[in-house]
Amino acid sequence: MSERTTAPGASLELVVDALGTIRTVRVPETATADLEQQWLGRQLVGVLRAADRTQAVRLILGVTSTGRRAYGVWHVDLGSGPEPLSIAAEQDRASESVIFTGLRMADVARELEDLADRAFQDGLTGLCNRSLFLEHLNRELLRSSRTGSAVAVVVADVNNLKQVNDTYGHAVGDALLVEVARRLTAACRPADVPARLSGDEFAVLCPDLSVSTDPSVIVRRLEALTSGPAVIAGYPLDISVAIGCAVAPTAEAAEEEALELLHRADVSMYAAKATGRA
Repeated sequence: MSERTTAPGASLELVVDALGTIRTVRVPETATADLEQQWLGRQLVGVLRAADRTQAVRLILGVTSTGRRAYGVWHVDLGSGPEPLSIAAEQDRASESVIFTGLRMADVARELEDLADRAFQDGLTGLCNRSLFLEHLNRELLRSSRTGSAVAVVVADVNNLKQVNDTYGHAVGDALLVEVARRLTAACRPADVPARLSGDEFAVLCPDLSVSTDPSVIVRRLEALTSGPAVIAGYPLDISVAIGCAVAPTAEAAEEEALELLHRADVSMYAAKATGRA
């Protein structure tokens, strides 16, 4: 008889033998219904709701005939009433059994949200990544063309990151990048959007500006608030960044406009590096 153990990441796990008998039941320890007691040793089609039985048979036939995973939705009472579970079925050829794994639909939705977040979020700093930054920038450029306001893009490159990595190790370099992200975020207005574009390159989207905004004013403010001494992982370091800025007084929503504005900010940043202004 199997132990009632938490199924890692799942709301339900069943192992059903070639005759359709349930040989293993695993549910989370938070489940109040004792499905092991109720289901173990019984036929799978005998414990499911009538509406789910035909689908269960189709899942078994599908995985045993093709060897590929099959998916469906069952309604199972884990203790608080029947609720939909997303079911994945796969064959264990060694034992000729079928393994069913169920996830609560709410958990599936959360996983999809997490995947979406990871797709548009920098894993180290938690800031927007390049894709999401360009999406925000395109949206603000479109809005600015209607409102007549200006949009600025700031690009900041962390100086001497390679030297920090080579001297203290990449863990310290990562901690330095996290601190830069923290300072940059703290320097932003509520409407601004900070992002990490690549290894040592950050950006800030500054919407709703006056068309007469002087880019150098934005650069000096962010330089002052981002640069300076810090103790990173126990090592005293002097953080410095090279910053460039480009302002679009008017723009259309085409992606080329966003990429061009970002390119101009990049050029401004590299000019700052070349002149030693960083």
